[in-house]
Amino acid sequence: MKLANITAILIVSICQYIFAQPLRAVDRTADRTQILAEIESISKAYVGRDPLPFESIYLENYVSIREKPVYNVREQLIAMMKADSIILNAGKKLDYETLFYETENPQIRFYGRAALVISTKKNLWQYHSQKCLTKMVSTELWVKPERDWKLAAGHATTFQCDPKPYHPIHKAVATIPARGKPVNTDPESEQQIRELLGAFAKAQAAGGKTYDSVLESVVVKDFKAIDLSGESVTDLSTLADIQAPAAARSPGLRNQDDALVIYPDAAVYTFKVRPPAASPANNLSKQCSIFFVKTENRWMIAGAHVSKYLAD
Repeated sequence: MKLANITAILIVSICQYIFAQPLRAVDRTADRTQILAEIESISKAYVGRDPLPFESIYLENYVSIREKPVYNVREQLIAMMKADSIILNAGKKLDYETLFYETENPQIRFYGRAALVISTKKNLWQYHSQKCLTKMVSTELWVKPERDWKLAAGHATTFQCDPKPYHPIHKAVATIPARGKPVNTDPESEQQIRELLGAFAKAQAAGGKTYDSVLESVVVKDFKAIDLSGESVTDLSTLADIQAPAAARSPGLRNQDDALVIYPDAAVYTFKVRPPAASPANNLSKQCSIFFVKTENRWMIAGAHVSKYLAD
């Protein structure tokens, strides 16, 4: 009996100690170190024309978003690196060179197996000795499907030098037409996100407390976005353009203006917003991307990126 009483007291004491302890934040040091190392590998690969980082770090269904989404940029980059590396190994000079490529001040936010990275990238390149410094404010979606982190998607706002030197499209890239259609293999998650988008748009139209309540329930506390000027902001105005998906349209890519791509515990919804017909001629369309993460078995909005659509 004494042994039973002592055992019960010990169990109660241990439970009281455990529940009295504050919840510890997950140590992300190793994850942060790996992502930063992979970002550095990509930067060096641009300069040295090494295809390996693009093959190993980029997901096969990586999507690149500047004005419109392109779903085979990984394939194009690998082709360009392989073609240029042959020229460099032969001791010849490239027509189009990357003199340096750097990523400044990467800000990483983790959500389980997903992470969002906001950074500024600087690319000093030259074509036939004509130099140009291109700056890009970038939002990248990283995922960890297994042991290693992979780059899943990126939306960039680009600031070119003025004047920008002319250069033709790379010959290796020209042989691979841009693909504008994603392939989703998780229809259940896709349907869940579309329902979330629909509920969000309805609450936005209703306004007031209804909208505030939905914002609180579907947007993470540390939400960040890149606005039209390329600035990092924490307000939710960048979500104002979200519209309810049309029920009559089929899942997956519905047209070039509207696409949803699903990754392990993450997703990106990107869409084009055209200005009203009566707006000034210099009022260009916008390309908007909403980044989703899955936390505690719920889809949440973790970030957004809005850029001018200069291809109008």
